[in-house]
Parts: sequence; C-alpha cells; structure tokens
Amino acid sequence: MKLSTGWEQAIYVLLILNQLPHQSVMTSTALSKRLKVSDSYLKKIVKALVKENLVYSTTGKNGGFTLRKKLKDITF
Repeated sequence: MKLSTGWEQAIYVLLILNQLPHQSVMTSTALSKRLKVSDSYLKKIVKALVKENLVYSTTGKNGGFTLRKKLKDITF
C-alpha cells in the first residue's frame, strides 16, 4: 500500500507533536522546517488535522499546534 505524500506528512506531524513536552506547542514554521516542506503546504495539512479534531490550534504570540488526543487513541 502506498500512502500519498500528504498522508505521510500528516503522520509525521502527529509523531512530532507527540514528542512535545506536556502543554507545549509547535508552530507551523518549525514543523515545516523540521519536515523540509513549504510552510503553506504544511498549513494545509495541519488545517485538515485540526478539522478532524486530532490537533489543537492556539493563536497569538505563543501559539502553535499540539495533539488533541493521545497518539494511541488516534486511528485511521
């Protein structure tokens, strides 16, 4: 089975966010640099994850993304 690049990137985002310390967030810019993809492309992926209630988004100066659920509770 071959996953699309978008699916693969979404899984990587979830794995990266899972490694964050409790109550920490990561910005889309930091995620895109870590995955070596454009920020606009990554924002589309994260937006879909937020829409599916897998990722929580916070706005503002200290905003970013964090997992909404534990990784073990996420299924595809």
